Amino acid sequence: MNTQLLLGIQAPEYARFERYWPGADSNNCLALELCQQAARNEGERQCFLYGDEAVGKTHLLQAACAEAALNGLSASFIPLREMVTYGCGVLQGLEQQQLVCIDDIHVIAGQAGWEEAVFDLINRCREQDTRLLMSSSIPASSHAFELGDLRSRLAWGPVLQLHELQQDEKWQWLQARAEYRGFFISEESGQYLFSHYPRSMAFLNYALEELDRITLQTQRKVTVPLLKQELNAP
Repeated sequence: MNTQLLLGIQAPEYARFERYWPGADSNNCLALELCQQAARNEGERQCFLYGDEAVGKTHLLQAACAEAALNGLSASFIPLREMVTYGCGVLQGLEQQQLVCIDDIHVIAGQAGWEEAVFDLINRCREQDTRLLMSSSIPASSHAFELGDLRSRLAWGPVLQLHELQQDEKWQWLQARAEYRGFFISEESGQYLFSHYPRSMAFLNYALEELDRITLQTQRKVTVPLLKQELNAP
């Protein structure tokens, strides 16, 4: 059994369950639990996650596929944003997998062929008892699909909105991720970072990548002077 990422698209190494931070939010915690169950071929047969950018939807789907592979299950991750140009035929036969994860389902709204293909795949997964995880930026009921029945199919299982972490939770995440990459961010540097730069997870991910690169290249510690000199908002 193996994990299949269509068209050679690779999941980042950090996309693992142990590196997802749900914080104290009950929806985030439940989404993590349901995805972990799906990766064991247990629990709900279908789950739909939605929320703003960088709240962890893609991370959870990729982590589910990675964990499924460790459990000896077959799994496919389908990033629709990258795949719409390849044609909806890539969805054929995916119900033979034990876990299917469809990311960014909102991007196919208004594309009749894709809508029908996803609709049919959801039905086939239900018939084959294939676990199905899906994500979107908007609620299942809000998609502007031409195929109205597709909206109801998205809600065949739990529908959960993921929420952004609180600032203290983001700080805990940032410290842990920096430690994993081999560098340290002091309390003073963290306070400066959160006071002078965007606090979105998208920016914090960018900052983490930049600080990792800078500390490796310069062998300098992360300090307030380094942040002032080296870190620019994208």
